[in-house]
Amino acid sequence: MFTLLPPDEKKLLSIEYKRRFAVVLLLLTCVGLIIGGILFMPSYLLSKVQAHDLALKKTAMANSALSSEQGTLLGTIKGAQAEVAIAKVSGHFPSQIFLKIQTYQPAGITLTHFSYAYATTGSTLTLTGVAANRQTLIDFNNALKKDPMFANADFPLSNLSDSKDISFTMNISGSF
Repeated sequence: MFTLLPPDEKKLLSIEYKRRFAVVLLLLTCVGLIIGGILFMPSYLLSKVQAHDLALKKTAMANSALSSEQGTLLGTIKGAQAEVAIAKVSGHFPSQIFLKIQTYQPAGITLTHFSYAYATTGSTLTLTGVAANRQTLIDFNNALKKDPMFANADFPLSNLSDSKDISFTMNISGSF
């Protein structure tokens, strides 16, 4: 093969070829990066929007759980305030009434259940228990009737059918 170019020219053409090849390679790399960036942009924007939505949902759930817990606590507090208000209207707290009844309770009486119902016309208290004998039950009933707080203290006569270990239910009404 014949070389028609002198060696100096050949060397210059080789350098020019390598320079052009490097420029084309660099240009193709830049174009590839730009195209990749453009194609990646929708995925990036979508992930940003989803992350923002998740943060909003997390905040909303935290607020709803907090507000739900606050609502429950507020309901409990309002219920307790209503119960205290009822007791204040009557002038006596149920615990004070029960303590007063215990002062009249003789040794032979065991109280097993208290039930208290407040009404504006008059409150009702139901006592359930066991009396050792008839006389102890009658004495307890008479002692309660003597107290002006208790307008009426009655129990069914069937409670007196037994002579020992008498189960009884006593209904007491009054302004308490």
